[in-house]
Amino acid sequence: MRGFLPFPYSFLLLPAAVALGLAYLALRRPSRRRGPVRAGILLTVCALPFATTGPGQAQVILGLLAGYLALRMTALAQRTAPASLARASLALIHFEPIFEPRATPWPRPRWLAVRGVVEIATCIVLLWLGDELRLWARPWPMIYLDDILVLLEVGVGSAGIHHGVVGVAGLCGRPVRGLQDSPLASASLAEFWGRRWNHLVQSHLKEGVFRPILRAGHPQKAMLAAFAASGAFHLLALADGGPLPALLSVAAQIMGFFLLHGALVALERRMGWHRAPTRPWPLRVARARSLIVFVLVSPLLLGPYARLAHVHGRRVSCHRQASPSTTPNQEDGHHGREDQPAAKRDNRAGAQARRPVAHFHHVRALGNGERTKNRVGALDLDRAPVDGGSPAVRPFVEQNRIAGPFRATMEQHMLGRGSFDLAGRRIVGSARLTVALSA
Repeated sequence: MRGFLPFPYSFLLLPAAVALGLAYLALRRPSRRRGPVRAGILLTVCALPFATTGPGQAQVILGLLAGYLALRMTALAQRTAPASLARASLALIHFEPIFEPRATPWPRPRWLAVRGVVEIATCIVLLWLGDELRLWARPWPMIYLDDILVLLEVGVGSAGIHHGVVGVAGLCGRPVRGLQDSPLASASLAEFWGRRWNHLVQSHLKEGVFRPILRAGHPQKAMLAAFAASGAFHLLALADGGPLPALLSVAAQIMGFFLLHGALVALERRMGWHRAPTRPWPLRVARARSLIVFVLVSPLLLGPYARLAHVHGRRVSCHRQASPSTTPNQEDGHHGREDQPAAKRDNRAGAQARRPVAHFHHVRALGNGERTKNRVGALDLDRAPVDGGSPAVRPFVEQNRIAGPFRATMEQHMLGRGSFDLAGRRIVGSARLTVALSA
């Protein structure tokens, strides 16, 4: 799914989204005619990121900004209209929930600011460590451990942003609410999502989605609608994330994460676990239970997001349909299908998608100017790619004693997208690939 507006010009769509948001707020009075128009404006704002293309990190940021603007629009529509166009524009782009005044000042704001800097630096170090280890490229359960590492990075990074904001604001003499409220102290998932985690999104979901449905007398539907809206908000980061079949799988995992949490919160209410215990030990047990459940299901969200944002070198990959493939020319080291007529290749490609297989040869230069060439093996790239690399890559290179820069290149660029960059050769759209590895 690729758009037409490349990075960095893709961010020029944000002012257009703000203009659409102003039109949405101008139609705040409910009516039969205005309802479909407002829904169309809201969907247009959500669809804008899919008209862009760019690096994974930039697309994730653009999608989340567009999603935040959509949530902000729905929340502001429940309030009194701003007095002027300028105030309405500022209200749309303001991160209001973070900077809401706090009744009591934060203690030791200088220490909080320093703690925020240390936590952000720790998050950067963890990101570097994860990129070096690349646990996702190893057999299970290493990929799950990599997801837990991503969870740790998100937790430490968000804590750093929170402490940095409240610390600097406290030093300026203005205590603010901040980004979160001790999420590890949550005694239930309902408390985590409803009060402690990410005030920036949670407050808008409560004001723009949950409360309107709750006022209609449907508390259960209000809760599930809030989780579904949160899932849709996170889906906007999928813009230009990869092949459509792979994105559908990613979207299913993200929506499954939020709908599963909605079901778990409903189960908590049925079991009476949504009320925090007053005694110390039951409270510790409730907090541990909530933390364990969240950690167990977090890969449903953080795994796809790590692939979208290329965290730790991950990529969104797609498994293509397998079929018999032609035999490569092993003597000259070139792609076996390159010598076939173009029409014949096109007919075969149109009839059946071919399985990408990389064939590797070990080339050793002799002293007399000659060289020896021995085939070391073949790797099925259709079955191998997982998160942009492959659990089969590392055993393959270790078994055949392939090391040095070529090993790193193999692990980083086997994306399963029909484009491979190995040993200085780039072949686009090939079904089979012969690669010579220098000794």
